[in-house]
Amino acid sequence: MTDQLTELATQRLREVINHPKWKTGGRLPPEEKLARSIGLSRSALRRALVRLREEGLIVSKRGSGNYVLPSVNNDNNAFIELGIGNLSDVENCVRFRYGLEVAMCGEAAERATDEDIEAIIAANQHLAENQVDGSLFEADFQVHLSIAKATQNPYYRAAMESLRTPMQVCYEIGRRLRDIPLNEASHRVHNEHDQLIQAIKQRNPVAAKAAMDIHLSATLNRFLGKNET
Repeated sequence: MTDQLTELATQRLREVINHPKWKTGGRLPPEEKLARSIGLSRSALRRALVRLREEGLIVSKRGSGNYVLPSVNNDNNAFIELGIGNLSDVENCVRFRYGLEVAMCGEAAERATDEDIEAIIAANQHLAENQVDGSLFEADFQVHLSIAKATQNPYYRAAMESLRTPMQVCYEIGRRLRDIPLNEASHRVHNEHDQLIQAIKQRNPVAAKAAMDIHLSATLNRFLGKNET
């Protein structure tokens, strides 16, 4: 379990420092705040910090804190450059995801290993266990990223990782527009994910694609502040 938590913390921390705001480096938030932001314990965070120090992505200064090195995020990301500035941008982003993630879910149903399926289930369970903890974007995103990994196709994983920032902006805009309690919305998302998982477990690409289509339609409604039936 410790190794799994370290892997998860390392992955989430790496995603944090890959955000454009760290392109030129800078000081990370205090450990307590950073641990809350990735949804894991300080002990798991500290193990992840050790790994990233070993990889040369961050440096620690005694009495000062942890710093992201400027070389971490030099790659251009066209999705980030597009930006999300209004509801039309939100809708465009989600509609783009239809073409990507519906096909992705079908491929996951065809190619996922048992370990991949366990990872998707674990990510969705983490979402369920944290339904009342503020913004749940990270937990939600991990489910989709786990599905991308299950395709065994690195292009899906790269595409999802590149979409992370615009997806997060959409999520936060949608959260502000919601007229339903956060935990209720999260419960719906968890259940929609569960339908995806069942189709992938059954190795049924047609059902998996249909489940993702339904999930993204509901996602768009939530982002645009529309009531769900």
